[in-house]
Amino acid sequence: MKLLILIYLASLATAATSTYIPLQLQQQQHQQYQQYQQHEKQQHYQNHNQQKHQQPHQHYQQIQRQSPAPLLTVARPPKYYTDEDPLVAHSYIVVFNTSALETIPANEINNMVQAHLTWVTCARELHMASLDMTSPHSNHEDDFQQQLLSSSSSSSYSSSSSSSLSSYRHMFTKPLRPFSIHNNTFLGYTGYLPPETLAMVRSSTTVGDGGNQKLPILYIEPNARVFASKLVTQTYAPWGLARISNREQLTASTFSKYRYDDRGGAGVTAYVVDSGIYVEHDDFEGRAEWGVVTVEEGNNDNNDNNGHDGGRNKGASEGSFDESPKYSSGLVYQDLNGHGTHCAGIIAGKSYGVAKKTRLVAVKVLAADGSGSIESVLRGLEWVVNDHANQTAPAPSPSPAFVKFTKASGDGNNDSNDSNDNNNNNNNNNSRERGSIVNLSLGCGYSPSLNAAVAAVAAAGLHAVVSAGNDNDDACGYSPASSQAALTVGASTFEDTRAWFSNEGSCVDLFAPGTDVWSDFIGAPDAAARRSGTSMAAPYVGGLMAYFLALQPLEEDDGNGNVRTVVPVTPAQMRENVRRFATHNALYGVANGTSNLLAYNGGGMRDLDDFWRE
Repeated sequence: MKLLILIYLASLATAATSTYIPLQLQQQQHQQYQQYQQHEKQQHYQNHNQQKHQQPHQHYQQIQRQSPAPLLTVARPPKYYTDEDPLVAHSYIVVFNTSALETIPANEINNMVQAHLTWVTCARELHMASLDMTSPHSNHEDDFQQQLLSSSSSSSYSSSSSSSLSSYRHMFTKPLRPFSIHNNTFLGYTGYLPPETLAMVRSSTTVGDGGNQKLPILYIEPNARVFASKLVTQTYAPWGLARISNREQLTASTFSKYRYDDRGGAGVTAYVVDSGIYVEHDDFEGRAEWGVVTVEEGNNDNNDNNGHDGGRNKGASEGSFDESPKYSSGLVYQDLNGHGTHCAGIIAGKSYGVAKKTRLVAVKVLAADGSGSIESVLRGLEWVVNDHANQTAPAPSPSPAFVKFTKASGDGNNDSNDSNDNNNNNNNNNSRERGSIVNLSLGCGYSPSLNAAVAAVAAAGLHAVVSAGNDNDDACGYSPASSQAALTVGASTFEDTRAWFSNEGSCVDLFAPGTDVWSDFIGAPDAAARRSGTSMAAPYVGGLMAYFLALQPLEEDDGNGNVRTVVPVTPAQMRENVRRFATHNALYGVANGTSNLLAYNGGGMRDLDDFWRE
């Protein structure tokens, strides 16, 4: 089940044309999607202007968007980006309504889901067996896609459709894959469904095991492709880290210095949900490791794997492929694109990172061309939530903290007395667990499934940050940028303006540096590259959240000599604090209705009471 999505990569050219749907159908769909866009925007503007920032403590608990797709109908397709194939034929995400599950034991819910999957699988086999596999091939996609985009549940299909469906027979034999994020907060399955089976599922009212308990289907979402945009970069300016540590616009005396507390990131895990991480890069000092791979290289459109947990520190060097069995299925533990490594460097690299002691975990959901699927992202997030829950709390580090002043340029050289130089391989194994952040520098058109998954991640206690998108458009029309459960980050420039490509609107929480950003890259242990995009802005804020989590006071004196334990900050509180602590009205060219906030780390001060105050 692959709703193919593509990150807003600053560095990639548009992906190759898919071979699923002919050009005439693409043109027809293009017209249909243009009609959807205006309707989507009106809905998004209405709801987000009222809710996104007025309910900071509740937004992360909302599991679906305010205007979900109608029950038992195919959800609205994501926005159309290019003249290439926007849909992955016959591939769907089915989401169950979990709002009334509090009284149903988890094992019974699992039995209900498994019973449904068995029912659908058997029906799919019968439907495929009934096809006339010898009828001449014809162009069935036009008829089928018209049926897909309508609300009709008719199960009558022509013999010509049956003939062309035979070319997908190998897809229809692939198993349906259930998913559950954070104790069934977000529950459903993915898979390939022929039209007759899809109609049967859509017409069903409940899922159950024959008893009185019922689990209704909330919506069914089709897969659709989106493509990266390539941005033009200018000359390098070593300004990003310096800007987030200064309230005022950078000057000749401040543009090259990053002021920060060197405890930043200690005891914090950053899950980089992206194209992977070059974990052997020198700048990560041994703090980067592999988590899971949920996308196959060279077989993106047909990926159906559940994800493979490769254990820690897996992966060969970037110059060669490991011949071990873990690569035989196409699950490659390498960042073959560089985007994930670049984002990881902004979060936690020694030379380029915001929070330089953060533990990095690679969650590979995007292949070498920068493309993935909603399914691959869902399975990556499912793994992240489970891994976060399994983390232990080692003893706290005894090392003292001090404010450090270092050059923001990419040479990694500090002005003086850099204690990190003496502790290059401090991977925080001796630090108390302070929390986890999830960075998603990726996106597609509006997807209720992707937004619901991010909400479930936040409900599990993880702090999510997402890129706003590079379409110079309203971010509320994209996912996960429209999620109320994450910090949505737009891109700013060295001149303190909104980057021309950055999305804006009420769904954007704040801005961070996003043009001409240097960070780590693939190809060599000391490789670096310059990139622009909201994909770069998001990890600046992801690094800030890791920075603040590490500096959060977990114990405090009540003034009477009594020490009490402080409850760790929630995702909603973190989102509110980051926005409140940001530099207000710092940027030019920000439209009305868009938050004019620029990310700020406190300038290296050890007293962050202003950040933590209620």
